[in-house]
Amino acid sequence: VPPPPTPVPAPPAGAVSSTAEVVPPPAKVVTPPPPESLPPPKPADADVGVIIPAEESSDVPNIIHISVPAGPGVTQDQALCTGKYERMGNERANGAPVWTNDRADRFLYHGNDDNWYVGDEEEMDLGFDCDQGYIRHESAGGMMPHLLEGDWERGEEWIEDPAITVNLDGTTKPATARNAPSTKGAKGKSKRRK
Repeated sequence: VPPPPTPVPAPPAGAVSSTAEVVPPPAKVVTPPPPESLPPPKPADADVGVIIPAEESSDVPNIIHISVPAGPGVTQDQALCTGKYERMGNERANGAPVWTNDRADRFLYHGNDDNWYVGDEEEMDLGFDCDQGYIRHESAGGMMPHLLEGDWERGEEWIEDPAITVNLDGTTKPATARNAPSTKGAKGKSKRRK
């Protein structure tokens, strides 16, 4: 039986061994600061108000129905917001999902001013980084559009309209008297047909 090998002492840190290997110095241990001393992380869309990752929320439907009944003061473009809207996959607008109607000419999106809007190709071409559309509703703390309470508004003067419905089942309200203009900001749309 051969004798056990004789241990060779390790050279000092930074020294060159007999086999020309450099022995690295011992790693420096860095202790991170305690969590309470770090500021809380701010989500990228924190100022927008809607931060609901679609894959994490059961409140994000694939289909939403919108009805803007014809009546006094309702433009043809506003009435064309009526229809079934389907979620556009992973498309996001200001941190929120986007839906498009069956004709793909209207989009339900979250504006950059904490309102839900229905707009058209103009808003899509802006990457939905805008605050305009044909109808709108304040998003109320990040709620999905079908869960909002109160009346939606019609542009250009942002008139509250109790006849507009946004829901999951397609039920509508009867057209009622239209209300006076709102004093809220942002840009409503009313296009003239050529």
